[in-house]
Amino acid sequence: MASSIVDNIESPSLTSNPSASEDEKSSINNSDEQYRKLFIGGLSYTTADDKLKEYCSKYGEIIECVIMRDREGRSRGFAFVNFKDRAMIDNFMAHRPHIIDGRQIEPKRAMPREETLKTEGQLTVKKIFIGAIKDELTEDDLKSYFQTFGNIIECKIMKTKEDKFRGFAFITFDDYDSVDRCILEKPHRINGKELDVRKAIPREQTSRMNGFILNNNMNSHNLNTDFYHLQNRYPTHLMINHPTLSFPAFSPYAYLPPSNYLSKPMPLMGTTPATTTNSLPLIL
Repeated sequence: MASSIVDNIESPSLTSNPSASEDEKSSINNSDEQYRKLFIGGLSYTTADDKLKEYCSKYGEIIECVIMRDREGRSRGFAFVNFKDRAMIDNFMAHRPHIIDGRQIEPKRAMPREETLKTEGQLTVKKIFIGAIKDELTEDDLKSYFQTFGNIIECKIMKTKEDKFRGFAFITFDDYDSVDRCILEKPHRINGKELDVRKAIPREQTSRMNGFILNNNMNSHNLNTDFYHLQNRYPTHLMINHPTLSFPAFSPYAYLPPSNYLSKPMPLMGTTPATTTNSLPLIL
């Protein structure tokens, strides 16, 4: 089952190794912390830390709850909440929408820095790109694996006009949280082969980002902070995506694979996919 594969890789537990040393236990706790952290945007500027903690504690034990503030102590409208267990975040997200002090908040799983530094890491989307697919894999194989992360609306393995296999696919979920879970719980393997899973960037969004670079003479590294800051009211150094960004529905053909899938040969079947770059998808 997909869940057992992912959990074995991404979620080591102390109970699975009762003889672990204190140093090993510390390492396990640190690695698990990312999965227990929640970003909450859209807060009322009058919401107090205690009020937020009281509300979130309905869904699980809170380890830490911090509303981010400026130098004058004024709320910046977002917070971070650390739960005791990752299942508590699942519970919190399953009970959306949440309203605190008359405002609907915008919860999202906090992403590790290596993900937020990627161009696609800044977006809130309901579609993932899957690369390094072996030609014997079918759409049913992909659905069977990824349905553990949420309800799948569409799964399409891309082919040429001549019906030749292109080595990548797109899956659309009905919830952005399913995509975030896929990204958080990498790596993903089917039949022992690692897949290259990323957030899919809509063609329209790619065009907007490329135009932003050209108009401002920027490179993709600067885009990671400046384009993000352009669209979101949250500070750039946190690199946390704003969950209310929305895009119109696109067919799979309105999405482009990352540029290294267009400009470089596909990796040999059975090899590890090439390291992800921050380059923008090309416009065909």
